[in-house]
Amino acid sequence: MVFPHPKRGFSYLPVMKRMHFLSLILVWTAWSCHSFNLKWETLTPPAREHLRGLSPVSGEICWASGMNGTVLRTLDGGQNWEISVISQADSMDLRDIEGLDEQTALAITAGSPGQIFRTADGGKSWNLVYRDTNPAIFFDGMDFWDAQHGLAFGDPIDGRFVILLTEDGGLSWKEIPGPEALAGEGGFAASGTSIATAGSSSVWIGTGLGETSRVLRSTDRGKSWTAFATTVKTGEGCGIFSLAFWNENEGVAVGGCYGDSANANANCALTRDGGQTWTLVKEKNPRGYRSCVTSNGDGSLLICSGRTGMDYSTDQGKSWLPMEELGYYACALTAGNVAWASGRKGRLAKLSQP
Repeated sequence: MVFPHPKRGFSYLPVMKRMHFLSLILVWTAWSCHSFNLKWETLTPPAREHLRGLSPVSGEICWASGMNGTVLRTLDGGQNWEISVISQADSMDLRDIEGLDEQTALAITAGSPGQIFRTADGGKSWNLVYRDTNPAIFFDGMDFWDAQHGLAFGDPIDGRFVILLTEDGGLSWKEIPGPEALAGEGGFAASGTSIATAGSSSVWIGTGLGETSRVLRSTDRGKSWTAFATTVKTGEGCGIFSLAFWNENEGVAVGGCYGDSANANANCALTRDGGQTWTLVKEKNPRGYRSCVTSNGDGSLLICSGRTGMDYSTDQGKSWLPMEELGYYACALTAGNVAWASGRKGRLAKLSQP
């Protein structure tokens, strides 16, 4: 997301985890010149479905989505959650969700039929706003520049990535010519964040699966594309799983191989020129495969998540430190450095400063 974007009290943390958080607090104090009292709060899961879609609107409002057409919404910082099931997708996985505000959200399915649903009443009802019955369709994620304009993308069909554009807040979508794909190349729907937008018209897509991992960039809302190679790990099940940009020039890519979760080799790269060149983080990089990365407004705080835990950076991705041992599919930062996370069997967590 690019918008400015049930509680039983704080869970007891073992000694080692408290040491990790103490380290985090000390580092963060040096970074910000004043102390923050940080603690991940494990929220009571309202549902048991795996949750890969995550889209906080603020520190109080958050949307999440997952298997069997499940959508969750909280309006009170995670203390209580409302559950809705999209009947036309009750056997499908909603790999990404975009919350435009507390009442409006869009959810996208992975697999065929490719469908996008929209609610304007907080999830009480969902309208089908796009449908593609091609057996080869597989959407990987979507992102928005603002409340009206956004892109969704899917794996290649007939040699080109599938690109959808909305200019009316997701009420309608039109397919536009996508960038050419290399042999075997595809995207990842592990967290819905292998697409990232910044500014008013720039968008990036991370790829993998083939002989190279690339970043596809458009600076005109998908009308034209340029591809750039990266040094993120390649091979079957490997590549760039998530991107985050804090402006139109600076960003981070994370990934690795989902079949080898503890392998930290070539799993994080940085760009300072809008994605044209990428520098691999070879030391103090995230501790394994990472399916999601998120940034605050200026890149001074980054968090990434994966099966083997979570890591954070306070130097725009140059170095990373352990943050949490529990694994999560997705994580997202909002204004005020409030972070949310979602994962297996309905797992949800929140990190905030009082």
